[in-house]
Amino acid sequence: MKYFFSILFITTTLFCSNVLAKRIPPSVMVKNTLERMFAMCELQNDSALAEYVIYRGDDTSRKWKDHCQVNAADEMRQVISLRNRINNYLLPNEYKFVTFSTQTESEVTWYVWELEVKFKYETQKVFFAFLNINGQYVLGDID
Repeated sequence: MKYFFSILFITTTLFCSNVLAKRIPPSVMVKNTLERMFAMCELQNDSALAEYVIYRGDDTSRKWKDHCQVNAADEMRQVISLRNRINNYLLPNEYKFVTFSTQTESEVTWYVWELEVKFKYETQKVFFAFLNINGQYVLGDID
């Protein structure tokens, strides 16, 4: 009987989390993803960060359709470069989330957060653009 209730609990939990995930708007999901990425950058957790960085290599079957792989040195160089860019230019400064938008381009939807970053002498807009790859938001571009 104890086994039955354990299975019931797990099944109910998974069902509820799937239902809730479908109700959470993309703006919240992408913002949460970006905040997790910032934490990974601060901790220099490149292995975890790789799952949130779009693959841009030569393999056309994966390009813009997959995230970076930890076991590929060239892909990890891309992840480390992104991490350094975020750690050196964004995180030392004050920033705030300003506007969320979606843009459809070439049959894909981009999910874009505009951040306002206060540098020493000026404030600049920075755009983080994500793609939804198999239900996970993956960073594809920073402008």
